[in-house]
Amino acid sequence: PPSTSSTRCAVGNSQRSSMDESEVGIRAFLSEATPGFAGVYKARYADFIVREVEPDGTVVRMRAPATRGQAAPPAGVEVPLEDAGARSALEALASEELEALEALAADTADNPRGTAPPVLLAVGGDKTARTAVHRAIRALFPALDSETAEGGLGIRVVSKVNARRAEPPGKRGRIDHGAWPGGADHKYVHFVLVKENRDTMDVIENLARVLNCKPSVFSYAGVKDRRAVTVQRLCAYKLLPDRLAGIEQRGTLGAGVRLGDMRFASKQIKTGELAGNRFTVVLRAVPAAELALVDAAARSIGAAGFVNFYGLQRFGNNPAAPTHHIGRALLRRQWREAIDLILAPRGGENAQVHVARTAYAKSRDPAECLRL
Repeated sequence: PPSTSSTRCAVGNSQRSSMDESEVGIRAFLSEATPGFAGVYKARYADFIVREVEPDGTVVRMRAPATRGQAAPPAGVEVPLEDAGARSALEALASEELEALEALAADTADNPRGTAPPVLLAVGGDKTARTAVHRAIRALFPALDSETAEGGLGIRVVSKVNARRAEPPGKRGRIDHGAWPGGADHKYVHFVLVKENRDTMDVIENLARVLNCKPSVFSYAGVKDRRAVTVQRLCAYKLLPDRLAGIEQRGTLGAGVRLGDMRFASKQIKTGELAGNRFTVVLRAVPAAELALVDAAARSIGAAGFVNFYGLQRFGNNPAAPTHHIGRALLRRQWREAIDLILAPRGGENAQVHVARTAYAKSRDPAECLRL
């Protein structure tokens, strides 16, 4: 029968070079006349680039990093003056004050009991402006509380005690409907996520923690590979774009995560709403004598295509513990074997994680591994 490969190609992951297709039952090839060649892929995570393709065929790319004011209100959206004043109140603050306010909200997400020091905002003696700042803080940062200070010239902002339990589920981290700049018909914010060597859900959970909201606020068309550079669309429900911009500008999520191209949208991005993914793959350690075979294989793929099925990438990146062995142990209820395989040491991972895996392989003591 046709196989998962269009050519005979002994391309293996650098961390499982001892594993080939025959070990997982792949023994036939679509193009029997084309000989294979040896090589290594994913030697580095940057060797595997994945760009999401939108339903209309557009390849997703990061065109502009997130900045405050990037997502303009949709055309035709009229905002009452009092609401506009409440939203613009925080924009009048000094940039360092706004950053301190967002940092306090992020710290509150990590420590809901409110032990972080307060933030003092200088707002002057204008009572109207001061009231607008109070309202904006209540709308944008429901886990924080504010009070007038400095004889009416400032506002003191503190963390609410047990903020996560005090606020109604689903409200935390989002603005109320009356102050939403997208209008009634544009309740979503679409933006582009570029991540390097990170899992999609890990990034979403970190975003939710920093923004003090639930992960369910975010949606996506599909998860992307961890060990790769990936570009995809994300969607947030009624989450102010400027808060995402603050994360991007401060680099809160680390150098391997970037946000950009924010815009208001009327529809949610749902799982499966994509035409596919476009891959750029770097092959290394291909012998010079086999370059002609690489060219022949590429021409074969161009002429005959390939069978879009399962290949070695579905069997994990650890030759000592391939994922189908883990699955077999689970089906047999061999829990100890399954755990040992999952925690087996592997190459190319975080050094601290590797030390913990190696310690577990020797002692089988989870407590000891957590102490390392």
